[in-house]
Amino acid sequence: MTDKKKHYHLRKPVKIAIPIITILIASLLILLLSNNSQSFTSEVSNESVFASIKDSSEDLSNSPYIKNLSDDLDDLKRDNTIIYYANKFKLNVPRALEIAHQITNNYDDPYFLENHVIAPEWMRDKIGTFNSEEAGIIYFIRNMFSYPEWYGSSIEEMRLSEVPDTNRIEVNGKFIMDNGLTFEQYVGQMADAFGIDKALALGIIYQESGYMRSVLASTKNNVSGMRNYDGWASYPTLEAGVMAHIVNLRSIIRQYELDLANDPNAIYVLSGVYVNGNASSPAYTWVEKVQIFQRQINESDLFIVK
Repeated sequence: MTDKKKHYHLRKPVKIAIPIITILIASLLILLLSNNSQSFTSEVSNESVFASIKDSSEDLSNSPYIKNLSDDLDDLKRDNTIIYYANKFKLNVPRALEIAHQITNNYDDPYFLENHVIAPEWMRDKIGTFNSEEAGIIYFIRNMFSYPEWYGSSIEEMRLSEVPDTNRIEVNGKFIMDNGLTFEQYVGQMADAFGIDKALALGIIYQESGYMRSVLASTKNNVSGMRNYDGWASYPTLEAGVMAHIVNLRSIIRQYELDLANDPNAIYVLSGVYVNGNASSPAYTWVEKVQIFQRQINESDLFIVK
């Protein structure tokens, strides 16, 4: 019996399916290639857009209009800072602005921009430099209050009122300042602005004012026993009293080149100037009490804004 070879034939549906599958595969390959091409085109397009935006941004930053606008905003901020602090000292604000603009050539003077000092040339070396424009403005405003003649003005012209505002907002035994900080936090803020040890600054206040309960502190906003032309100084607001204290402390430290952080003798020189008006005549009891306050303050959280 002869074996017959079997011939296998594809079913008709399979015959039809093969070309269809082939077409689908080919179509899928074409679609993938197309998508890759579009993706690459999209990336190129996005890079172009981003580059265009960057170029436009750089063009805008170099635009005279944008630069002038930025300068105007900076000048407005300076004016507003002067207005804010001048009001704390109850000064003639238009006159204070006028003098500031004259001295700084409308804030374009290179010395002001580099050193943040608003003062006539003859005063500049004595004052030194400041870490910020705000510190320089505070110093300028305090001087306009205490020594307006240095700026070609007078007390009568500059001081709108010399009546101390002694109204106090007190919460849980703490005085609250106009910006919402406690008295201690405000002292810390001002001390930081001038690079002064804030525990030392507050310790001197506690010693001189009896924890802010002395007659000078209560009736004259004189928080640290400061004097002026005719005796004990008086300040129109508590904020002004704090600023005057910090500026005065900074002036003594600079004048006598005191390194209070590293020189153990510096605090005795400070005490001599502060208490006796003589750097060679230290006030030992004063130093002891201030240092006790300083240690207690450093162990507290008085300066932390919660």
